Amino acid sequence: MLDRTLFSLLNGLHSPFWDDVMVFVSRRESWFSAYGLLVLLLIHLFQRRAWLLVPLVALSVWLADAISSKGFKPYFKRPRPCHEPDLASTIHLVEGYGCGGQWGFMSSHAADTAALAAFMWLVLPRRFRVFKVIVVLWSLLSGYSRIYLGAHYPGDVLAGWLLGAALGIAGAALYVRLAGKSWPVA
Repeated sequence: MLDRTLFSLLNGLHSPFWDDVMVFVSRRESWFSAYGLLVLLLIHLFQRRAWLLVPLVALSVWLADAISSKGFKPYFKRPRPCHEPDLASTIHLVEGYGCGGQWGFMSSHAADTAALAAFMWLVLPRRFRVFKVIVVLWSLLSGYSRIYLGAHYPGDVLAGWLLGAALGIAGAALYVRLAGKSWPVA
């Protein structure tokens, strides 16, 4: 009940400007160029270690996506808010944006971005504070966009963030362990 109430409140905060922003943030195609630039930045910053770091961050994000979409969604079979008939008259849906598959628990968008954010937060040096904050804000905005667009309840997003953060932390810990053994830490 609390999840539905909070969903109605957050989904109801809309405007034409934010409709466009949230659609942009939610489209995975929007992420591709940013992820490409991130890979290039990581290769530049970490040089030889990037050959370990990039696959581990990719594995963390991939696992977050696979576990959330192939594990949790078909197991729990919780309908997305946009597929709930009793919410149809009250939900704000953005014209031209489909809400996704039938099942919503848990948000893969939230899991993917949280895995990336947690990994980057732990692995990047302190001098990249601003970038680390941007990645965390991107994850938060991406999660909220899913509620805004009617694709997920807040609980779906929160669970996705928790799964993604756990996998990002695990990936970062594995990187630190393996990099320390493979290369001397500067």
